[in-house]
Amino acid sequence: MPTKKSLAVMKSRAKNPDMQRLELIVPVSVKEQFKELAKVNRLTLPEMLATLIDAAVNPVPAPVKLSDADMARQLLADSGGNRTAAKRQLIEQLQMEFPGYKVNGAGTKKGGEFYEAQRKYKSVAQAVDRETKPAPEVLQAR
Repeated sequence: MPTKKSLAVMKSRAKNPDMQRLELIVPVSVKEQFKELAKVNRLTLPEMLATLIDAAVNPVPAPVKLSDADMARQLLADSGGNRTAAKRQLIEQLQMEFPGYKVNGAGTKKGGEFYEAQRKYKSVAQAVDRETKPAPEVLQAR
């Protein structure tokens, strides 16, 4: 026996031809989410469906995350192997990303977006040092 909610849903579907077409494609739970999104974004159901189909057909590629060592190698390649220039370029990137913040400044609160970016900067800077400094075996041979 249908529940009260399912009866209400069936009545609303009978009134709305877009919902009848949508019935063939999308499960009910997803349609309910679409309705909520449509209310928030003030889009009609067909517009929401078109957006979903477009997103499925043309997915946005996820940004490639480089490891610290890979990022350090890339910075060194861009700076011609100059460690100081690579670190300076890294600081400039951080300052462009967070204008108004002082890189390596005191008083940055833990857990903030800038704090995390600064920690990443420090780990990449250490990777730059590791990439450019000679290995311990080479130092012992001298």
